[in-house]
Amino acid sequence: YNLLKLTRTAPVFFEIFDLAGRKVQQGYAGHDLSGSFLRLWDGRKKDGLIAPPGTYIYQIRVESDATTTVRQGVANLVY
Repeated sequence: YNLLKLTRTAPVFFEIFDLAGRKVQQGYAGHDLSGSFLRLWDGRKKDGLIAPPGTYIYQIRVESDATTTVRQGVANLVY
């Protein structure tokens, strides 16, 4: 993802959900500056066990001074 025009760091959250909307994993939570970033999910759930194969939703949320921006996409986990 790309963060543009940030004048200071902003809270960023990368999360994985199953298709029922349940959070499977909190992939990243931190503060980022403007730039390009790559976040990876290792296929594990919050309990450390490997998630079953299937389709998952990833969500990136950025909380800046002006607004909160949310983007989602699909991740397929296969073995």
